[in-house]
Amino acid sequence: MVRRLRPAFFVVIALAAVGAASIVSRNGGSPERIPWRQDLAAARAESASSHKPVLVYFSARWCGFCEQMRKTTLSDSRVESAMSNCVPVKIDIDEHQPLAIKYQVHGLPGYALLDENGNVLKRGEGWQEPGEFLNWLGASR
Repeated sequence: MVRRLRPAFFVVIALAAVGAASIVSRNGGSPERIPWRQDLAAARAESASSHKPVLVYFSARWCGFCEQMRKTTLSDSRVESAMSNCVPVKIDIDEHQPLAIKYQVHGLPGYALLDENGNVLKRGEGWQEPGEFLNWLGASR
């Protein structure tokens, strides 16, 4: 009877391995490098006291280009370093639609750079490779 269970055991192990690989693949295997804030009001208060601009990054869980940007651009060490010069806040547009409307987000990913008073300095949207995004931020490569 033990011998009949062995094939089933190996099938279960193989399915578990495939499932785990799928989860790692979906998450891109790359960690978040940016210390994202989740609260725009708190990020703006931090900006006012630190005199750093706020980078508001608009995304959604279902957005393929947002995931691509997370895996590539936002996991790049040069971008991580440049982002230390601002207060980064990530906004899920499905949870905060009024903010997406307020900041005129027409495509994802979307981003806006705000001065310490909350005024929009510039907007951008769409996936950008690290060098392009660094140029958009005004950081050197």
